Formats: sequence, C-alpha cells, structure tokens
Amino acid sequence: MSLLWPALLPRIARLRLRTLALLLAVVFAVVHAYLIWLCLGPQAVGANDLALYGWWVGEGLSGHGWMGLEVAWVYPVGALFPMVLAAVAGFGTPYTVTWCLAITLVNAVTCLAVIRLGAVGAGEGLPKSLADGLRRASWPLIWWLGFLGLLGPVAMARLDALVVPPIVVALLVAARRPKVASVLLMAGAWIKVAPAVVLAPVFAVTKRRWAEVVLPALGFCAGVVLVVFVISGSVRHLLSFLVAESDRGLQVESVLATPVVLAHALAGEQIAFYNQAINTNETWGGGAEMAMLVGDIGLPLLCLVLAVLAWLARHRPIDGLILASQGLLAALIVANKVGSPQFCAWLAPVVLVALVWRRDRQFWRPMALLVAACALLTGVIFPMGYIAFLSAWPPLLVVYLLRNIGWTLVLVATVIRLVRLVLAIRAEMRRSHPGPRTDFAPEHAANQIGPSTTSDEPAD
Repeated sequence: MSLLWPALLPRIARLRLRTLALLLAVVFAVVHAYLIWLCLGPQAVGANDLALYGWWVGEGLSGHGWMGLEVAWVYPVGALFPMVLAAVAGFGTPYTVTWCLAITLVNAVTCLAVIRLGAVGAGEGLPKSLADGLRRASWPLIWWLGFLGLLGPVAMARLDALVVPPIVVALLVAARRPKVASVLLMAGAWIKVAPAVVLAPVFAVTKRRWAEVVLPALGFCAGVVLVVFVISGSVRHLLSFLVAESDRGLQVESVLATPVVLAHALAGEQIAFYNQAINTNETWGGGAEMAMLVGDIGLPLLCLVLAVLAWLARHRPIDGLILASQGLLAALIVANKVGSPQFCAWLAPVVLVALVWRRDRQFWRPMALLVAACALLTGVIFPMGYIAFLSAWPPLLVVYLLRNIGWTLVLVATVIRLVRLVLAIRAEMRRSHPGPRTDFAPEHAANQIGPSTTSDEPAD
C-alpha cells in the first residue's frame, strides 16, 4: 500500500480538481438560473429598472432624444452603450431576457479572468496551468456567486452588474498592467461612477503614476468626449449626471436616512414619498436636510482621507491597494444620500480579490461573512419586503437598521485596518533607515507581495 500511495496521489488530485470545477460550474448555473427566475418571475419588481432601460433606448430609436447625448440624464453617457447593445443584440427577444443572458455571459468571463489572473496580483505570475488557477480561485468565486444569490435580482438587473467585473479585473492586473487597470476603471466609471474611486489606490501603488494611471484615464475620457461630440454634435449633456445627483433628495434606504426614517416610524408617520421624476422613494423632515449636508461635505472629505491613507500605505502595495479600495467603495455607500440596494454589489469585488490573493485572512474572512450578511439583508429589504418596509413594518425596519449598521461596519473596520497598516509601515521605516521599496514593479513582486509575506496564515 505504501508503494501504491505515491502513484495514486496525482489521480486523487485530478479527481479533486474535477470535483471542484464541477462544483463551481453547478453553483454558477444554479445561481444565475435563480437570478434570471427572480428577474422574470414573481419577484420581477426587482428588475423594474430594465423596463426603464428599454424605454430609454426606445425613445432614442424613435427620435425623441438619446439620454446623455441629447437629453440630460442621471447616468454617465457610457451607460447608454450596454442598454442599446442589449436591445439590438436581442433580435426581438424580450429586453429583460437579453439583459439577463448578457450579464450571465459577463459573469462567466469574470470567473475565467479570476481563474487565469488570480495569482498575478499576488506576485506569482500567471498560473502554470488552468488547474493551478482553479485551485486558487474556486472557493472565492463560489463565495462571490453565493453573494450574488443572496443579493437577489438587483445583482443582475442593474447597471452595477457591469461595473463589478472592471473593478475585479483592474485589481488583478494593477501590479503589472496599471495602464490596463486605469482604462478598465475609467470605462466602468462612465457607466457608473463607483469604479473611479479605485483609481486613487492604483495611483498610489504604481511607480510611474502619471504615465501609467493618469494619462490612460485622461486619454479614455478624451475619447469619450470625442465620440459624444461626433455622434451628437454637442457635449452639453455630458456631465448632466453630476447635476442630477446634486438635485436628489435623501433616499429612504440610505445609511444617512436611518435616524430620519426611524424618527418618522416611532412617531407613527409616513417614512417616505415617491419621487416620480427619478423613480425613487425619498424621506424628508426630521433632520433630512442636515443628513444631506453631512453627506455632501462628509463624502468628499472621507474619500480624501482614504486617498491619503492609500498613499501612506504604498510601501505595502497589495494590502494598501485592497484596503483603500474597499474603504473608498464603502464610503460611497455609507456617506451617500443615495442608498440603492444595488450599491451593495460594490462591496464584493475587493473581497473576492483579497480571498483569491489569500491576504490577511484574519481580516478578510470575517469581512467576507459581513459583506455576505449585508447582501442577504439587502435582498430581504428589496424587493422581497420593500412594500412592508415603506409601510414602516417593524420587522423590516429592524432588517433595514441591521443592514445599514453592517454597511457602516464594513467602512469602519476597513479604515481601522488601513490605519493600522500605515502605523505598522511607519514603525518599520523607523527601525530601518533605508526605507522599504515604494514601487510596484514586477521585479520586486516576490519580495513585496507574495502570499506568505504579510498573510497571517500560510498559503494553502
């Protein structure tokens, strides 16, 4: 038996790998079938934005004006591209079906990218084989797919489903292809602005910052302006989404609205009113104006602080990159007067990458559980219990409170961890007169960002 065991090991390893690949494929198929069913079936209210997307495209095709090009819009003009593509590529198929199938394809490509590129950002280069990448990425990807299932239809039936993949791939390639990362993040930002904040940490940890991060981003923006001008002959509505956001009220689901909503509920008052102009529910009075002022001032200040911390953490490029990225994305949720359920999707990309890279497991594993819990609570609120929530039903108010506390904990815990990282770097610099390397060059990757250098546990 002792002689047979070494010969059996490769076969056992291949069997385990096949089982893992099959499990990943089954989870992917089940989760996406479930999400499509939610978008088309009894919880189709969660996909109501898709009807609006289709209507916008129909208005443009019928000559009533293209959103973002000829008419002021709440989204950046790049959001028009996937909306039109879903309408044109369907060949008569219902818009919701085409959109859901497109998102399924995008998520499949994202999974393949994580399997192929997962080891790159950890300083190990490309995996020697697809099997190596699968071993590293399979369980993190299963976590991500579970997150999507918990979040529900908004994980598929919103534009935010298209900005998660650019963030994931940009983080994976930032070490060796910062130009690609910069373009991906800016492309995502022209669909939904959230990916733009990740440019700050990428800028901080890249050696040739202006040439490899700033110039590609500016070049992409210039290309967008040129295309818009060629198509419409004007760029007057190009930044209209910024004004549209500034004119919004305090959305009832937002973290900032929590004390206002609870005060209305305790007083037996209506907690929200429907803003038909922008198709959302907002709250008012009881400190709503003060909450919006806190958000208008606090959000940019918080982002500035996190960008500074990202810069100070640049000597530990990988940990600084993922912590600052998670902090900035969480800040966009917590300090925002808008609090749409799909925003929760922004918290998953960095966690996925951190799990693939096997960084600081004592922090990122609990963070993965917290983010998944936020997804579950968000899915319970919308669309499952949204009417009951707007009616101030106490159990749904408790879920709402817990979810907003969870979002806040994500931000607070990430900022604390980032500050601790900066303090640890400062302590190391005081102990060592020739300071640590500050670049993110590939030739130093093995010394800087290998999985065993800063992880609390050995790599699997």
